[in-house]
Amino acid sequence: MKITGDSQRAPSGLGPWGGAGRSDCSEIGCRGACTSGRTFIVGILSADLSNVVARQPGTAGNDDRVRVGVPVSASRGRCGVGSARWRAVCLAAVILTTTALAYAKAREVPVDLQVKLTAKVAAYDRNMAARVSQHARVLIVRRGNAQSARLAKNVERALKRQHDFAGGKLTVEVHTFENAGVLARLIRDRGVAMAYFAGSFDKEAVHIRRELDGVSVLTVSSELSAVRNGIVLGIGLVSGRPKLFINLPQAKKQRVQIAPRLIKLMEVYR
Repeated sequence: MKITGDSQRAPSGLGPWGGAGRSDCSEIGCRGACTSGRTFIVGILSADLSNVVARQPGTAGNDDRVRVGVPVSASRGRCGVGSARWRAVCLAAVILTTTALAYAKAREVPVDLQVKLTAKVAAYDRNMAARVSQHARVLIVRRGNAQSARLAKNVERALKRQHDFAGGKLTVEVHTFENAGVLARLIRDRGVAMAYFAGSFDKEAVHIRRELDGVSVLTVSSELSAVRNGIVLGIGLVSGRPKLFINLPQAKKQRVQIAPRLIKLMEVYR
């Protein structure tokens, strides 16, 4: 378990839940069989998302150019005039290249994977069962700008692809942020189990944490600075691997009790 403070250098990006099978792991190059629960989380956190890209030898550290493996025979011109099989190979190479470039540019964990990881973490929250006893209400908190709206929509779509959340029937709502007091009342009145913050809330996080003291809710952010300032859970990408971050003092104030064996996999802010 790594303990950090404000002086800790932030990872290159934080982005912004559902069951997991072997297919989930194979999509990102996970080594080993990931079936459920902690095994899934360990597998994902050890998976190198940068393995779909490789820097050109000798390029600078900030260079986003990538090298993608393509069959040798395809690189010798067979793509243009060959059989349907080779055309398919070249199309796959183009798709792989596009995907690799997207990862290299975004430098953040894909939303679908964030959703799955968050759901698994929520299942290890000892107080989550009480929050989802009737239904699992997830609130997506967005800002008024277009970027936040797009992220909120992507998170909403990813959530709605899940059959449940932490064992409860899932209900997803979207709320446009006004102020911390209004948000806290909404969370209490609606019995929200988890609130995901889509966008930049690092400055508001201090006020949000104060309003949510004593309120049993898991809060998740797409940026590390917001987690440092009072949002409970964050998911980021460090050296090509997903990384979980937790604000442990705030987690205790919001009655979020993550199993210690899972906290050992996280970077902890105290």
